[in-house]
Amino acid sequence: MTRTEKGKGERSDRLNLLSVGFVLALCVPVSAADACATPIGNRDRAEINRLNFDPVAPLQTRIAAPTSEVVAAFSQMAGKEATPHQPDTGQLQRLTQALASLPPLHRQMLEHHLRHLSFIDTDGRGTGLTAAVGDGDYPVFDITLRAGILDESLSDFLTAKERQLFLEDGSGTTVSVNAPGDALRYVLLHEASHVVDHVLGLSSELAPELARGIWMDRRDLSAPWSEQAIAGTAYRGGEPMPARQAVALYEALSHTPFPSLYATAAAPEDFAELVAWRELSLASPPSALEFVVQDGQGHQLYSVKPLQSGAVRQRMEALGDLLARCAKMIDLPS
Repeated sequence: MTRTEKGKGERSDRLNLLSVGFVLALCVPVSAADACATPIGNRDRAEINRLNFDPVAPLQTRIAAPTSEVVAAFSQMAGKEATPHQPDTGQLQRLTQALASLPPLHRQMLEHHLRHLSFIDTDGRGTGLTAAVGDGDYPVFDITLRAGILDESLSDFLTAKERQLFLEDGSGTTVSVNAPGDALRYVLLHEASHVVDHVLGLSSELAPELARGIWMDRRDLSAPWSEQAIAGTAYRGGEPMPARQAVALYEALSHTPFPSLYATAAAPEDFAELVAWRELSLASPPSALEFVVQDGQGHQLYSVKPLQSGAVRQRMEALGDLLARCAKMIDLPS
């Protein structure tokens, strides 16, 4: 858990970082004892009013400048100043479409629990940050996204992210990712899944659909995954590895139940990746996500398509069933 406060004893908006997207999972515990047990109708009116939060406003009207704490967090990750970004007309149109395309459960959770959606200009590694704000029991969130994703393809976005795992070592080896569509929809799915997860208590309670045989707790992998190469990447706090090791790393990934290496970062990231890729795969074939390793001459050395894995698809289907049950409990279409 990471928490920043304005000062002990001083009542202030609290920033609990649930996810610093694609850098490190920073999670806070929730109180739900069972999956889907947290009602979304019991709002803490005083807290909502104090936070200037309107839970009935359309999602596209909740775009606001990021807080100073969030700007500071992105600036620290980038090593230089980050600045707020106001989307232009075309970006706002794409954003509205992406929000409308979210699954009903995700939209409902954002409608009830999202205070602000913000964008920030930064050259740093952070992409998405989902933060719980306030002091009340009713969860309220701000989501801040790197503005570059508003105009970026998903393939380019994932390729840049994945290459952060490796160091140039003179071998000429490179990693690329082929994926359908744009980065915006994927990142919104991923970050909205953190809100769903937090409110319903799925990864905090280690729902069997997520954790059985995979996670010992929210951070620690179960054997045999904890003993393999996937457990030592920069996504899990390790150092970037020489590029020549990429083939061995992705070959190891192909034998796991994870949809991506980023899913190994922590149980909440695993949940968000499974949900996001399940939704994207409903409109694209499982072969659409491909990690490709090439040599210095551009020849393919290895490729893996994780969504074709039976173990991955079984987990996505189980989580899909769980989320459908959650949606029915709050009277949403599955």
